[in-house]
Amino acid sequence: MKPRRIKVLMVVGGFPLPERPGRGVSNLRAARAISPLADLRVLFLRSWLPGRPVTRTETVGGIPVT
Repeated sequence: MKPRRIKVLMVVGGFPLPERPGRGVSNLRAARAISPLADLRVLFLRSWLPGRPVTRTETVGGIPVT
């Protein structure tokens, strides 16, 4: 029987994305450290701006970021 992996939601205020790769680098490092041990999803909170989609999901370094 395969052991179950714990599900982790990591809520952050900064995370590197293609438009700003230097933002929240420490959060990316923490996510990379947790991801081999858990089923990780990152929730990156951003303020809404006109023209920006309300939600967007990307994969950054194999980690799903919403």
